[in-house]
Amino acid sequence: MVKYGYPDDEKLSDKQVTLLIRNSYIAHPRASGEVDRTVHDNSQTEAALRLRYPNDDQSTISFEDKTFAEQPAIIRKTDLLVTVHGAGNVHVLFLPLNSSFIEFYPNGFEGR
Repeated sequence: MVKYGYPDDEKLSDKQVTLLIRNSYIAHPRASGEVDRTVHDNSQTEAALRLRYPNDDQSTISFEDKTFAEQPAIIRKTDLLVTVHGAGNVHVLFLPLNSSFIEFYPNGFEGR
């Protein structure tokens, strides 16, 4: 089968998988405690992505130390963005055409 012009069995190495991680933070002075949008098992998540996408370039990044201009530049080069739920996912607006986005929720989020 051919998908996007490539046969399924062809090995691709030019795809970029980006795991976007975040640090916990105090959302607002009136907020009740810390907002936890962290991935507590980064190494396991990275390993799972390497197993699933072994022929793709992969990076784990945090935007806390990136400028506003650097953030969309990184996303523009991403074919698969994997990140936890949150307002920072507005970056999907900068994903290239035919890219994918996986959003997951932190433990306990459904109870909020």
